[in-house]
Parts: sequence; structure tokens; C-alpha cells
Amino acid sequence: MEIINVLFLGIILIVVIGIIYLTAVNISNKRSKKISEYNEIIRKLPEVSDTLSDEQIERVLRYVKNHPVAVNSLLKEANLPFEVSETEDKNDPRLWKPGHWLWFFTTKK
Repeated sequence: MEIINVLFLGIILIVVIGIIYLTAVNISNKRSKKISEYNEIIRKLPEVSDTLSDEQIERVLRYVKNHPVAVNSLLKEANLPFEVSETEDKNDPRLWKPGHWLWFFTTKK
């Protein structure tokens, strides 16, 4: 009788381990699928380089490096991001409004 109990407990243990394993695999597959979906969404997001040339981006980054306090204060004022559209604005970040800065820092690089 004791051997039957040990075998029965062994079988139950194997079943429980199998259920735990299958649950972990299922969770892992769901996470992988979600990560793939997020990557696809991110891939489709517009990029700063869709609007600004490499030279213009470098100019903006230099401005940020040289004037971090001014840029931070403009960012704090920003409510909604909006893309830089005027040629003058694209070429001179000193003309940017708070929304331009928010757009630059929240848009994919």
C-alpha cells in the first residue's frame, strides 16, 4: 500500500510540474508576442530624421548642450508636442517654442 501511495504522489508531482512548466511557457509566449507587437508599433512611429536633416539635428543637439537651462525651462512650459515645420525654425533652434522641444525629446531618434 505504501508503494502505491509513493507512486501516486510521484505522479501528482510530475503532473503539477508539467502544469507549472506549461504555464510558464504560455506566459513567455504571450510576453514575446507583446514585445513583438510593441516593437512593430515603435518601428512605425515617425522619427526626428523624417523632419530634420542630420545637420539640423546636430545644430539642435549643440544648442541643448550649450543652453540646457533655457531648454529645460521651455520644456516645463510645454503642453503638447508639435513638429517643427517652418524652414527658419528647422535651421535655428533658438526660435523653437516649448511644443517644438517637447516634440524633439519625445519623438524617436
